[in-house]
This record gives sequence, C-alpha cells and structure tokens, in this order.
Amino acid sequence: MSLFFAMVGQGLPHRKKQSAQQLYSQNEGQRFGKITHEESMGFAKALLLTSFLVSLVVGASALHRNLPWYFVLGYPVVSWVLFPVSSALFCFMWSWMMEKMHRGHAAEGRLLEHARHIERRIR
Repeated sequence: MSLFFAMVGQGLPHRKKQSAQQLYSQNEGQRFGKITHEESMGFAKALLLTSFLVSLVVGASALHRNLPWYFVLGYPVVSWVLFPVSSALFCFMWSWMMEKMHRGHAAEGRLLEHARHIERRIR
C-alpha cells in the first residue's frame, strides 16, 4: 500500500523531486496544514485526470460485461462524480489525522524534554 501511495505521490507536481523511498517513508519535519495555490491546482488536476481514467475503466468494464446501454453510460458518469468526492474526502481526512499525529508527537517531545529538564534540576 505504501508503494501505491508513493507512486501516486510521485505524480503530483510538488513531489516530483522526491524519490519513491522518500515519499513512502514518513519523514519527521514534513509540513502538514495549509497548501499553496500551486499545490491545490496540481492536486485538483491529478484528481480530475484520475477520475476520468477511472470512469473510462468503469465504462469499458460495463461494456465488456455486455450490460444494458443505460449501465454502460450511467456507471462512468456516476464514477466520474463519486470518485473525486470520495478521494477528496479521504485526502482531507488523512491530512487531518496526520496533522493531529504530528502535533501529538511534537507535544510528547516537549513534555519529555521538560521532564528531563526537571530530572536534571533534581539531581
């Protein structure tokens, strides 16, 4: 699964300079939170192109399975609408979880540093 996310991440404009290993290894110090306009436009373009490809595959699969014409036309339209919505929701939830984890680890680090400082003062 990590390799899949790395391959998708490699295609995004702001991640092209990173290797696959850097993308699927979770580096401390990565930025979570607000994204630039360029990053958001790259994300939207990647999302729309991917949803178009998914709708093509869904339509071809419906055609291959000899489904009625309304399924062959309906499935790609529905997938073209639902895929970007579900993908965007997944990405926003993932970003929210990573931000919470990152802030939690930072708070734990500060707490440990404070405890060590108090321990040194006691000795």
